[in-house]
Amino acid sequence: MRVTITIKGLDSLTKKLDRLDKGDYLRPVATAGANLLRNEMRRYPPAPPQSTYRRTGTLGKSWTQTIMRGGRGGGFVAQIGTRLNYAPYVQDRDRQAAVHRGRWQTVQSVAEAKREEVVRFVVQAIRRWMRG
Repeated sequence: MRVTITIKGLDSLTKKLDRLDKGDYLRPVATAGANLLRNEMRRYPPAPPQSTYRRTGTLGKSWTQTIMRGGRGGGFVAQIGTRLNYAPYVQDRDRQAAVHRGRWQTVQSVAEAKREEVVRFVVQAIRRWMRG
C-alpha cells in the first residue's frame, strides 16, 4: 500500500520564507524582544527595610541592547548586556552574591520568564508577514 501527500504551493512558500530571512522584516521583532528583556533587567527590587544605602541606578541604566545579523541562515541576533564589572555579582544566577540572592532577579530568570512572550512576538510577526 502506498500513500501520497501533495502539498501545493510549497515552492512558493519556500521562496517567501527565503525573502523573509534575507529582509529586515524581523529586525523590529528582535528589537522588541530585546527591549522587553532589557527593560525587565533594569528593574530594581525594593530596598531592604533597614538599608541606608543610597541607590544610584547605575546598574539599571547600564543594560543595553544590540541587534545584529548573524543568526541561523543570516537571521538576526538580539543581545542584551552590561559591561559593569560588578553586574554578575548582582544579576547572574551562577555568580550572584549571597546578599542579592532571592531579591535581585537574574538574567537567566528573566530570560526564562519572558521566553514565551518573545517567541510569541516572532510567531505573530511571521504570521502577519505570511498573510501580507
